[in-house]
Amino acid sequence: LAALALVRPPRALDALDAAALMAGASGLLACAGAVDADTAARGALLTIGGVAVFIEARAADGPRGALADGIALVIVAAAVVVLAEALGIAAPIGSRGSAPGGLIGQRNNAAHVCALGAPLLFDRALRSNGARSRGARRALGMAGVAILVAAVLVTRSRSGWLAIGIGTSCAACQALTDRAQRRGLVVALVAVAIGALVLLVPPGLRWSSARPYRETARHLIDTASGSGHGRLLQARTTLTLLREAPVLGVGPGHWAVHYPRIAAPADPTVAWASFQPTGRLLTNDLLALLVERGVVGALPFLAFAVLLLVRRSRDERWALPFAATLGVLMVFDCVVQTAVGLAVVSTLAALAAPRFAAERPRSARIAVLVAALLLTASLVGAWRAADRLAAQRAMVRAHSFAALAEVARAHPAALAPRLT
Repeated sequence: LAALALVRPPRALDALDAAALMAGASGLLACAGAVDADTAARGALLTIGGVAVFIEARAADGPRGALADGIALVIVAAAVVVLAEALGIAAPIGSRGSAPGGLIGQRNNAAHVCALGAPLLFDRALRSNGARSRGARRALGMAGVAILVAAVLVTRSRSGWLAIGIGTSCAACQALTDRAQRRGLVVALVAVAIGALVLLVPPGLRWSSARPYRETARHLIDTASGSGHGRLLQARTTLTLLREAPVLGVGPGHWAVHYPRIAAPADPTVAWASFQPTGRLLTNDLLALLVERGVVGALPFLAFAVLLLVRRSRDERWALPFAATLGVLMVFDCVVQTAVGLAVVSTLAALAAPRFAAERPRSARIAVLVAALLLTASLVGAWRAADRLAAQRAMVRAHSFAALAEVARAHPAALAPRLT
């Protein structure tokens, strides 16, 4: 991105870009209350990266349809690999227990990406009338919708199921209000039905349940048992952190650091005997944003979201179904806390935003300075990441608390040995 800033003509930033930049900068303020600087910097810089992707994608030259088709093809390609894993055609790529994650590596994250791309592909399938040039996009939309629906279903991600169901329903209801898209609605719904036929195919993976898809559907909105109960319990307990640090939060990425401290001894979501008692991320993006970054960090994100909805491009009718899909995912899982999810969200949000109104010349010295600062920060981050990797390898060889203490002293920037 820094290199692109040197060769692309600079453009004037409007209120939407200013809100995005403030949202990224607020993450740096939230680092003030963090226990571990590296963990906080990782979360804050991930947000800044998402902001950079949003601004750069929004400033892309040429027709937006080409960029939209490109991201759609990428998402469909990822979904094809997920299907191949789930049906036993290809060996799982990710770690054990994370299949079918395909190229994304984890099945929940893969379901998020596929669900986020579904409104865009559904819109392509809706455009059944028009010139011959739209025929390819229509065919891509029809095939893409079927593939994405099938990929989300085989992941057994409950948040993915809910998100793609609500997003598709929103798109269908929106199409009913447009006479020009009613004919295409039948085609799009047929594509959804074709994708759902994957539930009739025997799964190629070994699940703990004899009927895995029926089991997922049965517990789709179950909050009384299983992971649904655990997530609800985590959300209630996590509110304690908001009372402790309401202004700046506990620090980006620091939910996992503090949650074992406030969790009840009988909390089933905490593995007390494990090196990592909880998951790295809270499975609720909205609550994680409020708890880790406080009111100061949450307000800029809220302003950006409202401004984007108000100023969205009216030509992109898929923007509202996309917003509904993203809202469901952010409530029930963690999508913008991961790099791949945030990259997809930032790109699609840029496509839904209005174009820049004007260009404004800017000094090349500023661009060179920004590029130099980003390169320096990247090198420092790479060095710290290598140090953390060395600490993890040393922890594997440590068979006593004394050895772990020595690892913590030798690698003071690594959080894992100190937590252990």
